[in-house]
Amino acid sequence: MDLQKDERFSSLGVEVVSIAPDPIPDLTREAKQYGITSPFLSDAGNKIAYAYDVMKWAAPSGEPGHTFVLVDKAGRIR
Repeated sequence: MDLQKDERFSSLGVEVVSIAPDPIPDLTREAKQYGITSPFLSDAGNKIAYAYDVMKWAAPSGEPGHTFVLVDKAGRIR
């Protein structure tokens, strides 16, 4: 599924943003490699993941898995 082009998201008026604990140079390289044009945010220390309580879906290594969260304009998970 190509989330950045999925009409189900664009019809909701939401922006797809990838958040990962990787450093910015790694995210930039992956975006180029896979043709990703949606924004990336580097979440060093998983601070955003903890703030939105998505660490409950973490892998045994402690890293967040592939979790998708819709956040509205007020910052609430929907």
